[in-house]
Amino acid sequence: EGFARTIPTGVADTSIADKDAARQQVLQILGLPESSILITQVSVLRQWKGHRDLMTAFDSLAASNPSLHLVLVGGGPGMEYLPEFATNHASRERIHFVGHQEDPYPFFKAADVVTLASTGGEGVPQSVLQCFACATPFVGTQVGGIPDITEDGVNGLLVPPGSPIDLAAAILKIIS
Repeated sequence: EGFARTIPTGVADTSIADKDAARQQVLQILGLPESSILITQVSVLRQWKGHRDLMTAFDSLAASNPSLHLVLVGGGPGMEYLPEFATNHASRERIHFVGHQEDPYPFFKAADVVTLASTGGEGVPQSVLQCFACATPFVGTQVGGIPDITEDGVNGLLVPPGSPIDLAAAILKIIS
């Protein structure tokens, strides 16, 4: 009596899914060639998840790298305004909204880098734990619980929130 017990967020056992098979599956879903470099964010499309910053960062990188593709996995209120925001970018044809996925693990495993560009509102994000379970490189913002589970330069890279320039630099560091 008199103590509290915490239970960590559950993360599925992803050891069954093969990384190469997941990549083939996602490339087929998106209709993309083998040479594609996938930058992926799996999250509900909400205001504070940083999708606008991520698209701006992606656009700055895409101009010099035609193999880059941004894959946004998730549904939510942002589906009402984010696809329109994407049309303002030169790289709009390489920004892919795939909606909610019951099994997001193939997208985590297929990615060359996973991001979480949040600007606030985060506890310990399930998507970051799922990314780590898939052993995929990660770039996140210094928001909420993201720095609690991400050691900058060890199991991911951390950048200030609301900074597409820093986000782009960290993504470039990983894909280079």
